[in-house]
Amino acid sequence: MAASLIVRRIKFLALLVSGLALAQGALGQSVKPRPGSLEAASDIQRIVQNKKLRISLHVEDSFPFFYKNEKKELVGLDIWLGQQIAAKLGVEVQWIREGKTFEDVLRLVTQRKADIAISALFITLDRAKSLRFTDPYWNVKPVLVLNRVKSKLSGRSDPDVLSSLGRTKIPIGLFHSGFLTLRTEHRYPEADLRYFHSRKQMLPALQKGELTAAFIDEIELQKWRESMRDFDLYFRSVEDSAGPLPLSIAVHPHDLQLHYWLNTYLSVLRADGVVDRHLQLHSKVSP
Repeated sequence: MAASLIVRRIKFLALLVSGLALAQGALGQSVKPRPGSLEAASDIQRIVQNKKLRISLHVEDSFPFFYKNEKKELVGLDIWLGQQIAAKLGVEVQWIREGKTFEDVLRLVTQRKADIAISALFITLDRAKSLRFTDPYWNVKPVLVLNRVKSKLSGRSDPDVLSSLGRTKIPIGLFHSGFLTLRTEHRYPEADLRYFHSRKQMLPALQKGELTAAFIDEIELQKWRESMRDFDLYFRSVEDSAGPLPLSIAVHPHDLQLHYWLNTYLSVLRADGVVDRHLQLHSKVSP
């Protein structure tokens, strides 16, 4: 009787082991860690199993972060960063350029239509309610440019100039869908904000006095100075007192390990100074 019971238990254990083996096979061999390595968390496994990293990107170019060069190739700091992240994960990049606004870009991540968003994005309290953001990979310094001759504000102090923008309907130029747009709209709701698609459109408008001022970033300011030999003779630049805009990567709120992994990788890039070098490289190119 005891021998029969032992035999039945052995058969049961054999069936249990067989079932576990079948279950492991159903999960696929790709989820097995390499010898000597740990198994990746489920949010990272999902990307690896799909063999692609889906990155949400704004439909309109934003130099020097993402734009098309003369060969119609998608290039820029954000493009390079996305490619580096995908390479480290061992997958290909799939750029999803569907978002016509930056909120649309982020919505693709919350809807699981993209794994992450890299699109010269900065954190706001509203955005932080729905998404996780990595540590900054770059801090952009906003700059206000005034026409010394046409603008009545040109003789005032920097703080007075910035405070005056929020009190009257002063015409201020911004790049259409630029990452400075949202902050400027929030800080200066009374201003007459006018949007431009390129430097060739905005700079002449400022020269003619059609604009009192223009909000651009430090990299664009460098391009303006390069395009006009006597730039500082006719224009005055005022650094925004609100401080730099930290650009971050947006991640789905449930992807905790992916968020941690991205922060770890970004810390390595910052320590090596490689992000600075690539931004300087793209800044020297005319879009």
